[in-house]
Amino acid sequence: LERHFDAETAGRLYNDNVGYYWQYRWFKPGKKEEFNVQLYTTGGMHMFDHVIPDSAYGDSLTRDQAFEKARFYITGTLGFERDEWELMEEKETDRPNRYDYYFEWEEKDFYEKNNLEEKTETSHRISIDIRGSEVAEYHEWIKHPEIWEREYANLRSHNGLLGSIGGFFLNLTGLIIVVVILLRTRKKDVRWKTALTYGGVLAVLFALNSLNRFPETLIWVDSSQSLFTLILSKILYDVILISCVNGFFISLTIAGAEVYYRDQYPAQVAFRNIFTVSGLKTKYFFNSAILGLTLTALFFAYQTLFYLVSNYLGGWSPTEVRNINALGTYIPWVGVLLWGLYPAVSEEGLSRLFSIPFLQKHTKSTFIAVFLSALFWGLAHAGYPAQPFYIRVVEVGLGGIMIGIIFLRFGILPALIWHFTIDAVYGAMILLRSDNAYMFASGLLCAGFFCLPLVYSIISYLKNGGFISSDPLVNALDTEILSEETEKEQDEAIITTDY
Repeated sequence: LERHFDAETAGRLYNDNVGYYWQYRWFKPGKKEEFNVQLYTTGGMHMFDHVIPDSAYGDSLTRDQAFEKARFYITGTLGFERDEWELMEEKETDRPNRYDYYFEWEEKDFYEKNNLEEKTETSHRISIDIRGSEVAEYHEWIKHPEIWEREYANLRSHNGLLGSIGGFFLNLTGLIIVVVILLRTRKKDVRWKTALTYGGVLAVLFALNSLNRFPETLIWVDSSQSLFTLILSKILYDVILISCVNGFFISLTIAGAEVYYRDQYPAQVAFRNIFTVSGLKTKYFFNSAILGLTLTALFFAYQTLFYLVSNYLGGWSPTEVRNINALGTYIPWVGVLLWGLYPAVSEEGLSRLFSIPFLQKHTKSTFIAVFLSALFWGLAHAGYPAQPFYIRVVEVGLGGIMIGIIFLRFGILPALIWHFTIDAVYGAMILLRSDNAYMFASGLLCAGFFCLPLVYSIISYLKNGGFISSDPLVNALDTEILSEETEKEQDEAIITTDY
């Protein structure tokens, strides 16, 4: 709708005629029959569906009997005015043990009611399914012309192409990381403890998020499964397998990226030391936290200005709809933490922690390293619906260059804090807009998560009379690999005489 109307009109059409709704489902595991209900947040009915097997027995009404039953329901039960709706489609289905009927109406004065001057093929529709003698399904929706959907799909295909190119380069980066790990593991030069810690934390968050979203799972899961099969498959696949795979991916990313970060930037605080107790007490952490949080505010301003200019020049981006399903989970803030931390660690690990030092070393050019890492990162974000199709590449790519420069000067920590906070604020927005005190407080804590270690750093500073030095924590001193001469000297120094 926003491609053919302005955002305000499109939003008004949906809110006045369809709007947001809550979705409910009742079923007995192992049986086909179920009930689905969707209620508007204003209290009206958006859809209901009583699902029964096609072979179920029922009465076989005539067409006129079924039509009168359907029309009585939409006027007598739902309160629609009969004269305001025109029958547009009807269909009869001969089931093994009953007749089913489908009727669809279109609102006649849809454009006048919504003050739309230009008439298009968009329409406000309602439908009724009669199964046997029962009104078994009702649905209300805004119907779009098929040509609109084809045009939009064609438009989005260009975004998908650029996104696939970006995905290819990120996958190639991951493959190179695996090769690096294999080569450096032979030298016992991989920090597996650090890598597995990050992977383990994210695997736990993924598992908690899967359990947390169980109410959502019940909305779409196949009701023909037994309850035991449903729960077992959920635990084995989502809670265990998917969580472990994602955690393993993070571990590989950190394991390979940390090697090049340590080699290329000896003066930076080692990756495994940035979140240690000693690391939190350093001036480096304090400055990085302040810088990361400041970058968050600057990036919000940059995005706002970018799209104001873009829209002025003819660009287009649809209104973003927040994930209100978070409100239907057991613990809403778990998803906020996960989708703040996972993109931060995975994307910064691939595009900054590994790509920049790797390209810097092998191309002998800092400019190429920063530019290519930002370009590949931008391409990977091209799948968003903003138009023209390359606009997200430009937006994210320019941001990537800025973050790349910050990375070269201050290390990986400011980039991690910035990326987490950006995504956490976006994810927490639905909680921050809530009137519920728990929702608001948990959203605020997640969005400002890195304020907590920053407060600890400040308290440590006041308690100790200053920051501790970060010099012992830098990459140059973070080595467990001995030279051949040192190993030979240690072997010769071993006492072999018995006393």
